[in-house]
Amino acid sequence: MKLDVAKRTEIARRPSDVYRFIATDHGRNHPRWDAWATDFRQIDPGPVAVGTRFAYKRKAFGPLRQRLQLVVTEMEADRRFGFSFSGSTKASVTYTLEPFGEAGTLVEFAGRFEVPGPQFLAGLMKGSVDRQLSDGQRRIKQLLESSGLNSAA
Repeated sequence: MKLDVAKRTEIARRPSDVYRFIATDHGRNHPRWDAWATDFRQIDPGPVAVGTRFAYKRKAFGPLRQRLQLVVTEMEADRRFGFSFSGSTKASVTYTLEPFGEAGTLVEFAGRFEVPGPQFLAGLMKGSVDRQLSDGQRRIKQLLESSGLNSAA
């Protein structure tokens, strides 16, 4: 089944800080905001760029685990970051960053997920995906806005 999810989050940090956190330092920070990640590592050496691959293991439901491969599909400095992942779940995700207020950023998350399971479970699955993404956005905001956090750290 296909699920489309969109989230908007205001973060009291400049777009360059947010971009560095979610894109440039993706390998280090993705597991910090994704509570369901059990292992996340960069496969390709060097800085994160379009085409960079990550191996991604995450909790699914109950004792089930997913093995996914994430590939960076889009990078526009301080503006957009996108990736897709494949495995038992497929998805295409984009973060769009807009300046907000004096020194803030409006983060717009858009994702299309293809998850296994019969269509009658779509409502349950959408609720689960929504909760996981809301939690991830909340964590990104907290990590970036917390005092003393250097977004490059």
